[in-house]
Amino acid sequence: MIEPTTMEISEDLLTLSRRLDWRFVFANPRLQHVVVAGKPDDELLNALQALSDHVSIWQGQSVELCDMLVMLNPSSSLCWRALETINPARFYIEFEGYNLTFRLRRMLASACCVIAARYRGYSNIRSFWYWPDIANANRIIPLSQSEALLFVLAKGRSDFRTNLKMTGLSLLLRTGLLALIIKSLGVAGERHV
Repeated sequence: MIEPTTMEISEDLLTLSRRLDWRFVFANPRLQHVVVAGKPDDELLNALQALSDHVSIWQGQSVELCDMLVMLNPSSSLCWRALETINPARFYIEFEGYNLTFRLRRMLASACCVIAARYRGYSNIRSFWYWPDIANANRIIPLSQSEALLFVLAKGRSDFRTNLKMTGLSLLLRTGLLALIIKSLGVAGERHV
């Protein structure tokens, strides 16, 4: 029989672990030395502290060794400075927002982050849509694979309305405007040595 306190600890750890499901988009999901740049929410920070070997908050200085850089809603300049100064082996960035103004800024910031990462030598950069949102995600949909995205949204249907939706989605994917529609976006990158 499992004691109630053990069950509570297990449930808490499971909840924290779910907040970091994005770890599994990397070949190695283990989090060793994690540096957090910007302003993380408490839930993200608690999960990182529980499931990483070491977590530090970036104060603007260079970091000698870093396995993972994590940022939440960074500006373009913060992303550029952090990737340049910290020079992590991998990075993960979350963007989440509800209003159109935020989504416009997010679209620009995420594009700048991808450019900064490519400039810094990251070749494996991917974007993901979290459904319904990051904290409660039951789907992490890769935006680079249109087939997976279309499959999830079509839900096995092929009626006129679904086909119209799929045509619109294909257009949004090709133009890069999908970031204006979705509210939860993740960007992950790593160097291959």
